[in-house]
Amino acid sequence: MKLKQLLMMIAMLPFAIGAHATGGSVIVTETEDLFKTAIEQNTDVKLGGNIELTDVLVIPADKEIAINLNGFTLSRNLTAFSDGGGIFRVEVGAKVRIFDDSADKKGTIKDGMATRGGAILNYGELEIRDIT
Repeated sequence: MKLKQLLMMIAMLPFAIGAHATGGSVIVTETEDLFKTAIEQNTDVKLGGNIELTDVLVIPADKEIAINLNGFTLSRNLTAFSDGGGIFRVEVGAKVRIFDDSADKKGTIKDGMATRGGAILNYGELEIRDIT
């Protein structure tokens, strides 16, 4: 019986280690351009500093990414609503996890002002946890 339990624990190990990631590589970024490159390459993202976006980040249908705010802020710094004023648009078929694994859990998404969706317009699969 002990051997069976040990084998089950070993089999579950990759899921425990990669609980927040898609299993691929991670890009640490402080820039919007590198963030967009990570999305294009279907690579997980970890913020290395606050990022003020100039445009909505679109997650296409064929992408599956994890975004670790890491205690930092993603913002648009908008003061009025507009059609493209969001932070994220998650397309049908896309899978996105947004979380904060920093000790103080101060990761923030703010100042998105889209006329549809506010900060996030979601048509795909979206998981958000431990952020403000």
